[in-house]
Amino acid sequence: MNRTGVWSFRTKSGVARVVDGSLRQHHSVRGILTVAYRQRYSGSILRHIVVGLGISGAVGPIRRFVEAALADGIIAGAVSAGLAAVLITAGTALVVSVRVWSLVGRSDGVDIYDMTAVNVNDSDCELTIQYEDGDGDDCESTTVEAYDEDELDEAVEILRLKGAPIVD
Repeated sequence: MNRTGVWSFRTKSGVARVVDGSLRQHHSVRGILTVAYRQRYSGSILRHIVVGLGISGAVGPIRRFVEAALADGIIAGAVSAGLAAVLITAGTALVVSVRVWSLVGRSDGVDIYDMTAVNVNDSDCELTIQYEDGDGDDCESTTVEAYDEDELDEAVEILRLKGAPIVD
């Protein structure tokens, strides 16, 4: 706990904080990209090489199409190569930014007093939090992935001190 009364622990995609009786997860861009990379590309280096060659191979057909559409000549070749690079860069940036934008920022908080059970999974460093929704009608759950075992222990201790029902 720091001087402002904020209890926090690191998660795999950022940090979780307990503030004003509510648990909130804050995701960082670096954390999200690291988690996404580990989930998708945990395979061999050969996969990375193939993806890189595939991206660079997409420039050739686009260049030929633009050259045919504009005209033959040196200027058309330069324009088409530049246009293809711009289109590939813009498309990649758009796909990545939409994915990151949807994940970055604050998540909705879970009120400590609405928690019905906090299940601890030591092997995966996960907390599964079951809680009642705002109306008190339905029981929902969320999972918080702690960064490592030390952070998991700290998270359990923080939630226990704040009055959350920990299930061992």
